[in-house]
Amino acid sequence: MTPVVNVIYCDDIREEVGGKSSLMGVYNSEFRSNNMPFVIPKLCMQIHIRVPVEMPPIDLKLDIVIGDTLLGQSFIGKSEVQQMLEEMANGDMKFVVIGFIFTHFQLVIENDTKIRVVATLGEERYTGNGLKICKFAAPDTITSATSPRKPLPKPARTKSRPAVPKKAASSQ
Repeated sequence: MTPVVNVIYCDDIREEVGGKSSLMGVYNSEFRSNNMPFVIPKLCMQIHIRVPVEMPPIDLKLDIVIGDTLLGQSFIGKSEVQQMLEEMANGDMKFVVIGFIFTHFQLVIENDTKIRVVATLGEERYTGNGLKICKFAAPDTITSATSPRKPLPKPARTKSRPAVPKKAASSQ
């Protein structure tokens, strides 16, 4: 079983009572803006790395990259990863999830780009789902795939007759 990196991009992550997290303003795979350049006041990422329990002790490095620029980085050494695996695993588990929360303020976006999270476990690199950041298409460049849908055709007229009540069968 190979490790898997899953990322949720949002405006804010709030820690709630009881160990819950509330994610505000969750993005799909794209963030579209009317203007370029622009500033994202706050961008949060909830990052989960699913790691097989049987994985040998290895270093874990996490890189957050925008375009070709390193935006942030985190590192967990072999002994810490091993300790996490031992603490979280129980007899029937096949994997454990190591979680990170990353917050960046005043992110300046100059042009279309993509944010990616890359986890390096030992010598292997695993890339999580990215967030594409782009400008809305100008109205004259909109293709039929993004055009408003055509109205549905009007239904054919049919003649309808009022329902005629049936006479009740006599019980003689």
